[in-house]
Amino acid sequence: MIELHLDDQDTLKFICSSLGFGKITVNSKFARFTVSTGREVAAIIAIFSKYCLNTTKHLNFLAFERAYTIYIKNDSPEARNESKTIIDKIISEMNSKRTDFYLSPTHFNITLNWLLGFVEGDGWFSYSITSRSFTFGILQKGNKALFEAIVSFLNLAFIELGYEAAGDSVANIYQKNTGGGILYGYKT
Repeated sequence: MIELHLDDQDTLKFICSSLGFGKITVNSKFARFTVSTGREVAAIIAIFSKYCLNTTKHLNFLAFERAYTIYIKNDSPEARNESKTIIDKIISEMNSKRTDFYLSPTHFNITLNWLLGFVEGDGWFSYSITSRSFTFGILQKGNKALFEAIVSFLNLAFIELGYEAAGDSVANIYQKNTGGGILYGYKT
């Protein structure tokens, strides 16, 4: 499912039209694109197997794929009932319940288009009147290796654009401990 503000429903229409499947529903505030048939879910799995996600959403995708495979293999009601406990365990460790955020440092494929989309979801721009400073930042829970890849990408981009770093790099990672874990981010 992808849910966007009602003003962005044309994006969902484009996705639905490009894929040739799925369903769009609209309420007073949001538009939602969903796929639900076995054929549609299998097609989504094939797409994200070929074009991997960069964030821990990739780990959630792998768990989803594992659960789906177990479900499809066990096509009788009795077999599906027996595999329910396994699937429930897999699902219980996804998304906000995830505690394992490890992705290999070689997993990431940072591109300009990917970074633009990531900033759309997890980035911000601000100005502090007190310190008279401008800030651009990105923040996400438990994903230090991703931020190392982003910082490397940004530092190379700054060099290619002709900007020189005052120190070793223009972009740096910071971490903030919270009750919910460690947030990793990038701030100028």
